[in-house]
Amino acid sequence: EARQVLLDALHLIQQWGFISDYDEALVAGFLFAQMVQAIWRWRPHMWISGPQGSGKTLLIELFDRIAGKLSRRYEGQTLTEAGFRQDLKHDFCLSQIDEFEKSDARQELLDLLRSAGRGGSSTKGTPSGKAIHHSIRHMVLIASIERGLARAAEKHRFIVVEMRKDPTRSPRILSPEKANQIRMNFFAFALWASFRAKKMIGDLDCPGKFEPRLVEAYAVPLSMICVIDPDPLKSLQKYTFEILESRKEYGEGDIPEDEVALFEDILTSTIRVPIIEDGGHTHYAERAIRQLLKVRTESNEAILQALGIKICQDGLFVVPQVIERKLLRDTIWRGLNIRSILKRLPGAVIKKRRMSGEPTHGLLLTEHTQWGNGTMEQLGTENGTA
Repeated sequence: EARQVLLDALHLIQQWGFISDYDEALVAGFLFAQMVQAIWRWRPHMWISGPQGSGKTLLIELFDRIAGKLSRRYEGQTLTEAGFRQDLKHDFCLSQIDEFEKSDARQELLDLLRSAGRGGSSTKGTPSGKAIHHSIRHMVLIASIERGLARAAEKHRFIVVEMRKDPTRSPRILSPEKANQIRMNFFAFALWASFRAKKMIGDLDCPGKFEPRLVEAYAVPLSMICVIDPDPLKSLQKYTFEILESRKEYGEGDIPEDEVALFEDILTSTIRVPIIEDGGHTHYAERAIRQLLKVRTESNEAILQALGIKICQDGLFVVPQVIERKLLRDTIWRGLNIRSILKRLPGAVIKKRRMSGEPTHGLLLTEHTQWGNGTMEQLGTENGTA
């Protein structure tokens, strides 16, 4: 009977088209895992992306209909962080957010969802001076045209699934009557499988090439699928690592470490710089920091130093607090201690150098670490030395 319930769920999900062969099992497993979301030691969310017309909203409707009165469905364009937080409270509900790309509170909502992993609490101050503590222990299904995961820490919190537009498919959601019939079976299966699945995850071996939290995140939905196999632990181990290996190979969900992503964002930041034409006329153009570093002129060096960046003979010297204030103000790095993040880069050392004529404390990023072998040397020989 348990096998038949699982096959019924997989049959429902197989109406949609997915990029990966594993995605159907992940979605079906998440459907069951969400029903018992409070028991997991680590609660991942699922982020489904895909082009318009791929059926994301219909899939959200399927989850909504199966959950029945326990469902909380939200539309991204009208959802705020405060509204979401206050509506969830401490209630047990199965939540979905559709059209997340239209949410103006997207980053605030992601910050809130991060706290759900281990059930940590967030604290809000009030005018009365009495703090309000709030925690969420929910696994949330999100759907959008694209995914906005930019921080390395987020790859452990979101199982990523991509849908494809397939004109040959016409998925249908359950009628209310049919949903009522299968709801009890699905919840009964989830309860039966949950503690067996939880024990399997605890017994799962984690090879060094995968981070333990990433393994645990994907193991949560997969354990609900593997629980009916003759050797469920062996199946869970096999499929979890196959999925992670395949996603590593084709780059799916491959988010760089924070220090690498931060440095890349600094290099690709753009500013308006004056361009003097032959006739003496001046106009302004957008230039990336990387472009200014490659063209060594006195004016470019002065601009870069005003932004907290200087090329030296032994590497790139940066002043994190200046960079944060002038280049990263409206980015995901706003308010973070970027000095501590950049210090994680191999070869980064605390140094003191002259910037705009004044001795300044900062970080020296060595050439082979950040620029590739010979790049700093090329900059020095082609344009003079710092």
